[in-house]
Amino acid sequence: MTSDRFTPQELKSQLHQANINTTVALRSTTLIDMDNRDLDAVLRVSVHYYNTKEEIDTFVHCVL
Repeated sequence: MTSDRFTPQELKSQLHQANINTTVALRSTTLIDMDNRDLDAVLRVSVHYYNTKEEIDTFVHCVL
């Protein structure tokens, strides 16, 4: 999913305010993938078994 409204850094900041931890991967860390997709940065979100349905719902609500 890409956003025309927010950069990955802006999304990270907004999600941080909702207590959602994410990271931003820059082009230099995944050069081949970023070149193939013509991206400068991506927001990485890792959902794990210990995340609750409510936490996932909060994340989805924040990014949509």
